[in-house]
Amino acid sequence: MALLWLLNPLGEPTTKKLKKILVGNKTVYVELALTPLEHSQGLKFRTELGEDQGMLFVFSEECYVSFWMEDTPIPLSIAFITEDGLITQIESMEPLSLESHPSQKKVKYVLEMERGWFEKNNIHVGDKATIPPDISER
Repeated sequence: MALLWLLNPLGEPTTKKLKKILVGNKTVYVELALTPLEHSQGLKFRTELGEDQGMLFVFSEECYVSFWMEDTPIPLSIAFITEDGLITQIESMEPLSLESHPSQKKVKYVLEMERGWFEKNNIHVGDKATIPPDISER
């Protein structure tokens, strides 16, 4: 498990434990967003992500979700992922935009990475993400 130094919205340093997941055959280190409050906070106010680091939103059950970039100054790509790990949709999102990016299918997970990460790593719709049990069984 890795540690990530971040600034919270008040500008104070904090650490977050990162979890390791596989996306295709690529290892990614993710901060988890598990609660509605963490879902709404997301990556707001962040100015950078580490290499191969992102945020994994975990929902209690598969559902339709929608994401936007209000107060998020870094460009992101987003992957919508079903409970069994199938990537059903990948989109790019503009910094600070209120444009909505709804899931086309019900999903259990959403992975946000730096914009272009999925393309750069040859990850496409139809590929699989492997979410370890300590995350998937929450």
